Amino acid sequence: MKQRGRGLVVNVSSVFGLTAVPTVLMYGATKAFVYSFSESLREELKPFGVECQTVTPHFVATTLTDTFSRTVLGRLICVKVENYGRFLTMTLGKTPQTTGYWAHAVLVTIQKLVPLDIMPKIYHKLGGSLWSEKRLKSG
Repeated sequence: MKQRGRGLVVNVSSVFGLTAVPTVLMYGATKAFVYSFSESLREELKPFGVECQTVTPHFVATTLTDTFSRTVLGRLICVKVENYGRFLTMTLGKTPQTTGYWAHAVLVTIQKLVPLDIMPKIYHKLGGSLWSEKRLKSG
């Protein structure tokens, strides 16, 4: 890509990499790394005409979120993989960072308005419904 003078690197992080999430510490920490790595890589590749985009999805209906996606809140904000993929492809290469889905962008905007010391408390309250205790112990 550097030799051609163009290209796009897409790294998938998570909204959990943007804030402290007490119930999934290691997951959030690794996603924060991906986010930071992508931001740095973007700057390194910029002189070569290569773009780097970070995808930070919120809740997507997968086996990781199966318990949460069956709750009332989960049904409202958990998007099906097919729908997420369709919207994500429309955002690829358009901005340095994307949530990949319009509703996730709204959630991230709201999250940014919440004071930093409050957001982890909200996630902690949700923690019991995000992942079952069994999944946390086996993961």
